[in-house]
Amino acid sequence: MIPRTRIVGIEQDAGLETLRQLVLEHSYSRMPVFKTSLDEICGYVLYKDLLPLAWEGRLLVLRDLVRPPYFVGKTMPAAELLHEMRERHQQLAVVVDEHGGTAGIVTLDDLLDELTGEVLSEIQAKRPRSIHPQPDGSILVRGDVPLHQVNRELALALSGGGQTTLGGLSSFLAGGVPGTGTVLESPDGTKLLVELASERHVELVRITPPPRNTTNAGQ
Repeated sequence: MIPRTRIVGIEQDAGLETLRQLVLEHSYSRMPVFKTSLDEICGYVLYKDLLPLAWEGRLLVLRDLVRPPYFVGKTMPAAELLHEMRERHQQLAVVVDEHGGTAGIVTLDDLLDELTGEVLSEIQAKRPRSIHPQPDGSILVRGDVPLHQVNRELALALSGGGQTTLGGLSSFLAGGVPGTGTVLESPDGTKLLVELASERHVELVRITPPPRNTTNAGQ
C-alpha cells in the first residue's frame, strides 16, 4: 500500500485555486477525497475528472465527482484484495488500521503490478539454470542452450555450420550426433566433452574454455 504519509488527498471543500495547484503538482490517476483529515476519507476522484473543473471553469462541484470509498483492513492478503477489487469494480481501496484510522491506500494498478512481479520472480527462482560453472573451471551446459547465450555468459566465440544451439554445434563438429564421452574442439580452441547424448540429441556438454592469453607487466 501507499502509506498515509505519502497520500496526496483533496479536501472535499477545496477551492478552485487549490484544485489547480494539485493538478499542477501531481498527476496521480486517482486521489482520495477527505472531509477534514485523512481519517475521514469519503471517496476518491479521477485525475481526468479534475481537469475540466480546475482549468475550464465548468460549473461543477468537487463532491459531484467523488466516487464511493472502499475500505479494507491492513491484514487482508493481497491476492484476496485483488479478487475483491475486481469483483466490486473498485479502482482504489482505503486501508484502515485497528483503530479505524487511515493507514494507506491501494490502487488496483499497483496491486496488479506488485503481484505480477512476485509471480514472475517465483517462476524465475524455480527455473533451473542452464549453465553451471564447476569447481575445476569447466562449465556444464545443456545442449539446447542458444550459442549466443553461451558466448555472452562465458565470453566465448563458439560458431560453426550456422548452428544456433550448443548441441547443434557439437553435432556439426562431430559430423553427426556424437555419443556420450565424445571430445570435440571448436575453432576457437574451446573443448567440448559430451557428457550425455541420446540417439537424436546432445543433452549435456562440458565446456573447457581455451587458455587466456596473459601478459606479465614489466616483461
